[in-house]
Amino acid sequence: IQFSAQYARFRSGDNRGMLVQAEPSMSLTGANADLWVAIRPGTEGIMALGLANVLIHKERMDASALPAETQELIKKYNVSATSRITGIAGDRLIRIARHLKNRSPSLVLAGGPAACHTNGFEAVQAAMILNVLLGNIGETIEASADFAFPQLASVDGGTSDLARFADTAGSGELDALFFDGSNPLFAAPDHLNLNEKFDAIPLKVAFSAFMDETTSRADIVLPMASAIEDWGTHVAAYQSERHEIAFQQPLMESIHPGTRSFGDMLLALNSMRNPGPFDGLEDYYAYLQSAVGSIPGVLRGEDDEGINTSAWNRILQDGRLQMPIDTRALASNISANDMDVKEADPAFPYYLVPTPRSTLYDGRHANIPWLQESPDQISKVVWNSWAEIHPVTAAKLGVEEGDVITVTTTDGSLEVPVYIHKGIHIDVVAVPMGQGHKEYGRYAKGRGVNPLKILSPGSDAKTGELALFGSRAALAATGRAGRLVKMGNTETQHGRKIVATITAEQQRRNEGDS
Repeated sequence: IQFSAQYARFRSGDNRGMLVQAEPSMSLTGANADLWVAIRPGTEGIMALGLANVLIHKERMDASALPAETQELIKKYNVSATSRITGIAGDRLIRIARHLKNRSPSLVLAGGPAACHTNGFEAVQAAMILNVLLGNIGETIEASADFAFPQLASVDGGTSDLARFADTAGSGELDALFFDGSNPLFAAPDHLNLNEKFDAIPLKVAFSAFMDETTSRADIVLPMASAIEDWGTHVAAYQSERHEIAFQQPLMESIHPGTRSFGDMLLALNSMRNPGPFDGLEDYYAYLQSAVGSIPGVLRGEDDEGINTSAWNRILQDGRLQMPIDTRALASNISANDMDVKEADPAFPYYLVPTPRSTLYDGRHANIPWLQESPDQISKVVWNSWAEIHPVTAAKLGVEEGDVITVTTTDGSLEVPVYIHKGIHIDVVAVPMGQGHKEYGRYAKGRGVNPLKILSPGSDAKTGELALFGSRAALAATGRAGRLVKMGNTETQHGRKIVATITAEQQRRNEGDS
């Protein structure tokens, strides 16, 4: 929420901020950017070093804050070299660099897709080099602080955890597995062999409200209440001005008497294992109230139950508990490593890019019919999977929109209809995540394809994250014509100029400042 509020301020007023987005396939953020550029996957860090080269050698910016070895690395990536590797035109690189210099303070971010290939960590390092060069440290990049209550702090997971789980599952080291809110059998690429290793775990217990791929293979299924029937706490991974614990409160009575909340279930299991500490706690609500009451200075004063009820009720009314924080001193230790860019493979000339979409996301919402029929923000497709390709690629394959193609990697293939548009790099085929379920109810099962399954092995050497954007692919037309079901029939005006656009500067000249 605070990011959304900050972004709204950034994009409003007379000094409206400018957004530049570089990515292999256009996202909703990219569609709303002032300047969108298509970049070859895995070269985001090289783009950052190329921009630094322009700023230092063309715009004459002071690079004394950067280590000598970093300055030497930047020299390698002049405009010509950067353009050749990233696929971004040289004049556009120069234009972006000048925007960064002239619109100070700026902010350079490399996240999400940048961390999904074998150069992910280096890409983040290169982005931070740009921030140091542009003087953004202490301006748009601020120091963080440790969360006041470590036991409640958010714990970030990633694909590296999924890979480690796959290794451990087949090793015989696990006696029992408990899982809640995750579906690893759907998310794991086939090369991890998790589907075969899963049965090696003797006892598998699912805390679940739906029969998804992983739940269907569990030995015990404990049916859970929905979020609107449940108490809970939420702590955001990023905490800025204040530390905050948000309280989730039930909006309705439980529909099914056999379901229980995750908190109640954990409390019951812990009470059976070690009853002493949980005596007197009837349910998870009582546990939350007791836990908040143990925080010094939060619930001052005591009634008959030892809790200031009016203070507790105020917290519930606000829906959150806020505390001031002490930020740490901001320190930066900037260095950069060169990035390995693999040569093109003639047998697999394209990059497979699985893209998350705001409706089904990574597949966790595919069982909800009204989200299935909600149009994708870019393609407007509903109820299906599709492969986004550039018009040049479509011409090479001899296909039109809706025609079915085969996408093949070293670890498998899938057939999917095509969606043709210019918002994608010419060397990329993007297949949205979320579909391709083998379980998960009537609205999800057997619909579309799951691009995660055919990802090739590979991971970031520093972080261990799976290289989601690192798979090379071959494309071939199947010869079968098809039709995409989508909202809206065309994306072009066919030269009729029904909608005309002018620049903001032209609008100011025509209409004045008002």
